[in-house]
Amino acid sequence: MKKILSFISNQEGFVLPYVLFFAALALFVVIASTDRYSNDVQITHNQIEQIRIETLVQMGRAKLLDELAHIPQDSPITYSFPDGVVEISIISIKDNQYNLHLNVTTSSGSVYDTTNTLTLIENNLDN
Repeated sequence: MKKILSFISNQEGFVLPYVLFFAALALFVVIASTDRYSNDVQITHNQIEQIRIETLVQMGRAKLLDELAHIPQDSPITYSFPDGVVEISIISIKDNQYNLHLNVTTSSGSVYDTTNTLTLIENNLDN
């Protein structure tokens, strides 16, 4: 009895398409994993830089709050921290509310520019 699929038992290259398919699939998986890893590294770097910026903003606001009674309010105030520099300008004062303009530059060169509101409460003024 003759086999219906006799070309399967023929050893003249039937396996080559399977080998090529699995080799291409493995190459695709390796390239995709490498690209994903590269993207994850970049995202992590951006998130760390964002946390540094947010920390510098909070440190600048806290230092301004501590020194608010002793600083001139018409010129920009610059604070230098290990992770970067914060420059704060007081835009306006209304009651106990200070409108601030913050310019943050991290040690790695990222720049963040924002406006912020600082509200004083009576307990803060006594310190």
